[in-house]
Amino acid sequence: MTTDVTTDVTTDVDRDRRTSLRRQDTLPFAWCKCDAEPNLTDICQGLGLPVAAASNSRLTDLELEAGQAISGIRDAAVVGALTLMNRRISLLQDAVLGNLTIPDSVSLDLSAEGLGFRTHAVLESGTWLGIHLVLPDGSHLICGGRVNHCQSDEDEYVVGVSLTQLDEAAARRLTRYVISVK
Repeated sequence: MTTDVTTDVTTDVDRDRRTSLRRQDTLPFAWCKCDAEPNLTDICQGLGLPVAAASNSRLTDLELEAGQAISGIRDAAVVGALTLMNRRISLLQDAVLGNLTIPDSVSLDLSAEGLGFRTHAVLESGTWLGIHLVLPDGSHLICGGRVNHCQSDEDEYVVGVSLTQLDEAAARRLTRYVISVK
């Protein structure tokens, strides 16, 4: 019985810690309304982005992982070949990102699991969104989101969104940004 109480307390503490990790900032941000839970292709199309843009954060992580792996290899021929492949991937990534439109910057409330923003549009709870967020390091986070709440505030609406379909690499970047020193 004591174990159950401790588990419940720990769960509450963890939940409080996650919800308290928030950051307010002004960042490039765009969204589009979706009819149903969107996949990344639908999100890119709805936002007017090339479909390949959705894999940007994973490409960046793979590039870093490849660099680390290459540094541990002793065979010069293998290192040379892998370095060329890594440069090729970087070039492809640059070509994709060169075509991306940077959205206008807006004031956001960010957490590792969601975001809040202001809009003139009424968005019902449960509405699916496509999200494009650009972090200060240049990372483009493209994912889905679901409206948790939309509250009237004078002539605007304050919208809270839970992020979905955020790949592991993008989730790590967002979390690092949210907890970084302001």
